[in-house]
Amino acid sequence: MRRPDSFREIEAVTGADAVPTLSIFDALKRRESPVALFTPALLFTQSEFDKDPVVEFDARFPADSADLRPFCVALSKPHEFFFHGMGTCPAPGKRRAVNWDKMLYCIDQTRAEECFAFLGGIAFSNPKTGVFAQTFSQEVNVVDPTSFGNATLSVTVFGVMTNIYTVFMSDKSVTPTVRKINLSMQHKIPRAILLAGMRSGFTGDDPITMRDE
Repeated sequence: MRRPDSFREIEAVTGADAVPTLSIFDALKRRESPVALFTPALLFTQSEFDKDPVVEFDARFPADSADLRPFCVALSKPHEFFFHGMGTCPAPGKRRAVNWDKMLYCIDQTRAEECFAFLGGIAFSNPKTGVFAQTFSQEVNVVDPTSFGNATLSVTVFGVMTNIYTVFMSDKSVTPTVRKINLSMQHKIPRAILLAGMRSGFTGDDPITMRDE
């Protein structure tokens, strides 16, 4: 049988180990423009927000070019995690399940302030559960599990303060872990988280009621 003209024999590849394997830290550092890392997953994995806030930001504040839009990086190996406790579920409006403990969002540093102001200023209400809430931001250092040198990544985590509970990321362990504390146990919420929630503008009032005034 005649081989197709497009078929060519090639010599065995040598020096394949010269192809670099980059950690997330190194790969992001090689970008011409630096990026900021963040996750808003607590809004819908541990609270009642029913939209993907990154999709909302991308639609409401269009980027001037594709490289300025938010994007994400995900860990693929079973033993690698950025966080513990976020869980696995689809993003709101999607069907594909995502393990949010393995996912980080990224955005060009020039747009980080605009993006974080939007994500940190979301007020929402769920009449079915009686929960009303305000988002806030916290800075968390995360060990890059793909790095051999224990490089750390600075990640902005968006938590939720509600009239019933507060959700945030505790960084007391090596891998930051989700904490959800009821209002009745407010004394267990770190002072820095309480201050972040207050700075976000949370008053304890239902945002739907405030909107109707």
